[in-house]
Amino acid sequence: MTMKPDQVAITTNVLQTVVLVIAVAAVTMEFGRKDTMIQNTVRAVSELRAITQDLAKMQVALSTTDENIRERIADMDDRLDRLEDTR
Repeated sequence: MTMKPDQVAITTNVLQTVVLVIAVAAVTMEFGRKDTMIQNTVRAVSELRAITQDLAKMQVALSTTDENIRERIADMDDRLDRLEDTR
């Protein structure tokens, strides 16, 4: 059974269209995956930014607390020295 030239052309066109549709679908799926990866990365970076800001605030608070403690210890030391001098 041989195909007529018109049937061969139609079959070829249909197969080309199917392959083109599959290729477009594959490209669309790949873009979707990349978009998802980008969104996940953006979320992770945002979370890391928030963590970094919290750590910086904590560091400042701890530095301030350390300085306050040093001042209180120095004040207590002075008071003890004065108390010992009065004896």
